[in-house]
Amino acid sequence: MSKFSSLCLGVLLLSPISYSSASTIVEGCTTTPAIYHEQFIPTNSNMSKADKRSAVLRSLGMSSSEESFATHNFKGQWFYERESESTIYAGYKVRTHYLSVAITYTDTGLSTILCDSLNLKQSKSSIHRKAPQWKGTLDSRIRIEEGKQSLILMNESSNDINANIKALDLLMKNNYINKEEYLKIKSRIK
Repeated sequence: MSKFSSLCLGVLLLSPISYSSASTIVEGCTTTPAIYHEQFIPTNSNMSKADKRSAVLRSLGMSSSEESFATHNFKGQWFYERESESTIYAGYKVRTHYLSVAITYTDTGLSTILCDSLNLKQSKSSIHRKAPQWKGTLDSRIRIEEGKQSLILMNESSNDINANIKALDLLMKNNYINKEEYLKIKSRIK
């Protein structure tokens, strides 16, 4: 069992929703094989854990700069529930159905895993057919926000390179460095 799976097992044990409640049968709904395995979302190496956290919060319709997480900015039906070190828990509610997902951010990327549910016919081998689709929507939102964050970081890095080249040009123009030194330094900047 992975460290992340153990974490979610702990969430199931500590969650106010009991496992027996999570397997309540809903009339007229079908099930699909349960997706309890982790979904790994790779991220660019230039993203810090804070950048990844910010992308996850934005995918839930929140800003990482908000002082109070009590104010939820609902984006669709996904919402922020709580947070622990390197893990954000998100919930999804539609009518009487509820789904909980843990999103863990590491040095190499993000992982999402279904942790709990209510009224989704959850058992060890299956869950309501819509649950994987709802989780997939969250995964897509996270990927979009992660991509936006990565582009922002690339643009900032590009601006730094341009600023360094301008400073280097100024050094050469004022004869602080010669052309050979200029070319060596410029090749290291790019």
